[in-house]
Amino acid sequence: MFTAGAGYLITITLERPGLGRGGFQLAARFADGPGGGQQAGTLRPLDGRVQVTKQEVTAVQYAHQTEAGTSLTSPDKAKWILEWTAPPTASGTVVFHVAGNAANDDASELGDFIYIQQLLSRVQERHN
Repeated sequence: MFTAGAGYLITITLERPGLGRGGFQLAARFADGPGGGQQAGTLRPLDGRVQVTKQEVTAVQYAHQTEAGTSLTSPDKAKWILEWTAPPTASGTVVFHVAGNAANDDASELGDFIYIQQLLSRVQERHN
């Protein structure tokens, strides 16, 4: 659950034996209602390992690794941290889609593993 307008840290961790480099992509969209499929809230990078780009036609933001962000943070592990600010007047469900690329760093498409995850979160109703 999330509170409308609140900020949240999101940590993406990719861990695999033999990991040589890593990458990810994350988007936050409304899952349903009149805004279904549209950007939900705002993504913001917190360091040089993450950047956010906006798709021109849909205006959906995508957080992803930078070149520097492909390096490991510890043996066999890569980690990225960003901030998500929830929509100021949200209702319904937000869906987070994330994909991770666990690469062996051999400059080929062989031996790499792609992982995907989906997380749903609903706005917390305020009770007076």
